Amino acid sequence: MLALALLAVWLGFFGLGWYGPWVAYLAETASAGQVGLTLGGAMALNQLGIIGAPPLLGLVHDLTGSYVPLWACVVAVLAVAYAVTRIAAE
Repeated sequence: MLALALLAVWLGFFGLGWYGPWVAYLAETASAGQVGLTLGGAMALNQLGIIGAPPLLGLVHDLTGSYVPLWACVVAVLAVAYAVTRIAAE
């Protein structure tokens, strides 16, 4: 268990590092006069998701008694993100 926790910490902070590229992408895609508003709004929504996701996922688990719906939600969100990214890249 300790090895898994250490691996997760390493990957989260040093290996994958999504936060910096995400902020840079938002800053580059925003119009010149809207960078602050875009970054502020995106970070506010990000924080709401961070605060709201654990209780919501716990509620889903309590109502269903299984982790399967939770993993289905994760798969669905990733599939939508993939589809949007593919469409935007074309």
